[in-house]
Amino acid sequence: MKKKDPLYVFIHVSKCAGTSILNNILANFNEDEVIQLYSNVYPFLNKIRDIENHFKLMDRSKKEKVKVIYGHVVYYGIHDFFPDRDVRYILFLRDPISRTISQYNYDRTRYYLLDEASRKKIFPKGENDFSFDCWYDNRNNPKRYWNSKSFKNYIFKFLSMQCIDRNIFENSVEDSINEVLKIMGKMYFVGIAENKEDIFYIYKLMGLRKFVGNKNISKNFLDEKQVIKAKDLTKDVVSYDYRIYDYAKVLSDRFKKKDPSFFRGLEILGLKYYFYGLKEKYIQEGLVFYVKKFYHYYVKEFYYSVRRFYLNICGFLRDFLREIRIMPFRISSFLKRRSLRYRRFVAWFKFKTGIR
Repeated sequence: MKKKDPLYVFIHVSKCAGTSILNNILANFNEDEVIQLYSNVYPFLNKIRDIENHFKLMDRSKKEKVKVIYGHVVYYGIHDFFPDRDVRYILFLRDPISRTISQYNYDRTRYYLLDEASRKKIFPKGENDFSFDCWYDNRNNPKRYWNSKSFKNYIFKFLSMQCIDRNIFENSVEDSINEVLKIMGKMYFVGIAENKEDIFYIYKLMGLRKFVGNKNISKNFLDEKQVIKAKDLTKDVVSYDYRIYDYAKVLSDRFKKKDPSFFRGLEILGLKYYFYGLKEKYIQEGLVFYVKKFYHYYVKEFYYSVRRFYLNICGFLRDFLREIRIMPFRISSFLKRRSLRYRRFVAWFKFKTGIR
């Protein structure tokens, strides 16, 4: 009997390298092999109960084809619906303060792509105040403290409320943190987004051969002084997140020590990933750039030059024909001013023809 492929279940914490990893996965797997649990992909799968019903009703043949489950609403417990598969949970975390600053840069980058209502939720003062302080105060309004969109201990709340279905209103914070750490200890691999070798190991583990580079890199809108100020502002409200992040680093180091082949082949994979990025940046994107440049500076310019020439010719012919039509009247007016005989002739002609 053929051994079934492992099922990789990724818990995607926002701004923790998740989108970049997903894009590279999608470039190597068929559409029916990847399930993306995102609200924009499956709007009706926002709660764990809905996801459970979805997997209960899924055909067995479709389940056997699935190799990756990925998304923001993925939770620990999906393995119950794949009892005959080797389910491997994977989680990537990032330094909580760096994650918060990255979220700010991301919101600034996508600001003009949102509708007016969504813009006010992120930056209530709009273009008048794009500062980190304004954004942070709005995101962490006391009324939204336990909201998952609040960035006070965001990682802790995300893993508690969405991944293990833990009601933090009914349980103490300490119990919830311990439960999160316990679940993390059961996962196949917990990686650190800042460590490239952790990401490359996942690519090696899954046998990825094609790469598309990083697609979700936001522009950095803060200078060094503003970054220091942002770190000072956020360091007191991410203490729970740092407990989880520090444990993630322990788990990552422990995994590397247990697996002697962890770093084997990562250098070659890293070079391949790097050259794929160069190819996309300088060849594919460069080709698009030069095609656009050729179009704008040559094709488009030639079109407008021909159009201007045509309009000038049309304007010249219009003015020329107009002059031809009014030329007899100009000559007649000139002769009237200069010749008495011509004025008498015009008066006689009008009398004979009855023209007034």
